[in-house]
Amino acid sequence: MPRDTPPSIAALLARPAHRTLRYAMPGARLHHPRAGYVATEEPENPGSAFGHRLVLPASPFVAGLDAWLARWRAEPRAAQPKRAYFVWETADRDVAAEARAADTPHTLYVLRVRRIDADRPLSRPPPGPPGLECRPLRGEAEWRAAQALSGAAFGGDDPAHAAFARWAVGSRRIRVEAGQGVDWGAWLDGRLVAHCGLMFDPAGPEARFQDVAAHPGFGGRKIVSNLLVAVARRFFADGGRRAWMLADVDSRPDRIYAALGFAPESWFYELGVAVAPPEAPPG
Repeated sequence: MPRDTPPSIAALLARPAHRTLRYAMPGARLHHPRAGYVATEEPENPGSAFGHRLVLPASPFVAGLDAWLARWRAEPRAAQPKRAYFVWETADRDVAAEARAADTPHTLYVLRVRRIDADRPLSRPPPGPPGLECRPLRGEAEWRAAQALSGAAFGGDDPAHAAFARWAVGSRRIRVEAGQGVDWGAWLDGRLVAHCGLMFDPAGPEARFQDVAAHPGFGGRKIVSNLLVAVARRFFADGGRRAWMLADVDSRPDRIYAALGFAPESWFYELGVAVAPPEAPPG
């Protein structure tokens, strides 16, 4: 088994991506402190990646992936997932972990953690298309359109992605209507072409952008840039002090966020490992 490793559990969960995700994701995610790591649980959607992953102090390759898999398998869970997930966050790029993962059949997601502060002015976005309207979602039909848009943006025709989008956006709607965040859309000629959530930290005047989704047929028209700036300016005007954002490193969204003024803060890693289902008991 891996040795207990600094930092403390409190320090581990205080890192930007881990801390903000705890209030940004919908549902009732639970965190279970263990000896040197944290196990997560998502009772509302136990089959999702958020329901069966371990938050680690460093790359699982440091102490041994097999040992971490043993700890992952020891966790009680309602569903039997097909993948195990291990996540960690570093101040500097974890080049060693990226190299190790490249020599395995596992999937490593590398994300850049960025922030924007109230006292750091946002860059003015390039002009969007004529008639673009950015505002909060209103009413049942617009929330249904946001669910469909998220499914198309993140998973295409994949039914599993569509189901996750329905759950994620539907759960976020409950929190928005309770005053715990906002969800804005961008309309063009009466059609919802992008939307994003901004979820508030109940402990202070900060927030995290969650699920920035754009219709695949409307890329390159500066719609997302204008939407993000509109949401951020409203948040800061209402007393917000800092907003966070995560995106795949070197991706087009990450380049958009950097151009708007989101400053780099840390690196977030998620390793997905395919696991065989448990054997059925004999007899």
